[in-house]
Amino acid sequence: MIRLLVSKDTIMFKISTIQQNILAIFLKREPLSSSEVHSQVVESGNDVSLVTIKRELTELKEKGLITSSGAGRSVAYTISSYGRLLTDIDPKEYTSVDPDKRFGLSKFNFELFNSIPQKLFSGDEIKILDEATNIHRKNI
Repeated sequence: MIRLLVSKDTIMFKISTIQQNILAIFLKREPLSSSEVHSQVVESGNDVSLVTIKRELTELKEKGLITSSGAGRSVAYTISSYGRLLTDIDPKEYTSVDPDKRFGLSKFNFELFNSIPQKLFSGDEIKILDEATNIHRKNI
């Protein structure tokens, strides 16, 4: 899945299906070791090796979507605020659960606003948004 496309002045990268699955796991439960992530991915029906999971975790960390703490065998991973922004959520699955039992944070995430990339839109997209804003202002 392509989350953000390559452009001159925009932060861009691809998030694969397996990476989306891993991020979704972190939304529901964290922190997790690479072995725990592997177990969760296998339980969800994906037949991947632990080595592949470790490679995907490294890539997600390099993209800033997850963070790690600890060293060696005690490394634990958690989803970053930026990762929370870019993780796909199935709205039907999410809303089918009682609100008090849904996954999510127990308090407001103040770091969320700082995680939004400064150059989220390309120059062309900004022009389109500016034109739409001007049309809207004229119609008010």
